[in-house]
Amino acid sequence: MKLSIIIAAYNAEKFIEDTIRSAISQTVSDKEIIIVNDGSSDNTLLVAKKYIGIPGVQVYDLGYNRGAANAYNFGILHCSGEYVTLLDSDDLYMPTYAERLLSIMEANQADIGFSNYQAIEGTQMTNMTLYGENRHPKYIYSFGGVGHTFPNGDSQAIRKLVLNIDGINISPRSIYKRSLFFDYGLDDHRLKISNDWMRNFKFLINGAKPVYLDEVLGYYRFHPDGNSQKNPLANVVDIVKVFEIILSELRGYLTDEEVQFMKDQRNTWRNTMFAILMKLDVTTNQMARYMLDSGL
Repeated sequence: MKLSIIIAAYNAEKFIEDTIRSAISQTVSDKEIIIVNDGSSDNTLLVAKKYIGIPGVQVYDLGYNRGAANAYNFGILHCSGEYVTLLDSDDLYMPTYAERLLSIMEANQADIGFSNYQAIEGTQMTNMTLYGENRHPKYIYSFGGVGHTFPNGDSQAIRKLVLNIDGINISPRSIYKRSLFFDYGLDDHRLKISNDWMRNFKFLINGAKPVYLDEVLGYYRFHPDGNSQKNPLANVVDIVKVFEIILSELRGYLTDEEVQFMKDQRNTWRNTMFAILMKLDVTTNQMARYMLDSGL
């Protein structure tokens, strides 16, 4: 039951050392740690190479930046675990993270397992969590809002959460059965930020069983250089792309009512995208060029 911990890293020298140490500290004995340097221009690769001598640690350098989806896909194709977890280079796991989640996954015959996380603002620890009480403002609508918990075992309620893709419901730091990626596809390389949303949607809509453990077992870091935080426009564009992909490629998995819901959500996010572009005071031609360059 080997666990593969895949760390995708791009210009992450500020935080990656703590991330690597948190992976090494996992109490499961049968594990490997695969660090994929995604063409960093800082000292990320040098920091990662310091850990090559530790058993189970492997470091790969992709040479040039191709995005988190490609880096994670590379790791998945080069790992050997029955289970995988995809760890961003600025987040942290507590030592018992994998042990606790793998235990509850096996007990529930689940394909995906995730826990609660404590929020870090930059380098400052907070008392806020992502999914429990005292939620971080950006996660206030997790599971449908404050007071709601993840509906373990309720497939219909989980489906509704999955379809409400503008909320945050399944953690990108989950542990997955590696077979899911080969049964239903690797991360979508067309997405630069929302590849984790698309991944979870694809797995869950195909019937993968998730389980949530209401314990704080890791730390999620918010900081200005985070992918979804440093460029709000790019984040919204990626969300629109998710809806476009679902409606064009996964429509057959949805009911007519769900298709209409997804169309409404796509249009809402399109309006948000146009509103941001309008505030940037760009010309119509520039707006059209931006959307073409973004693949919309």
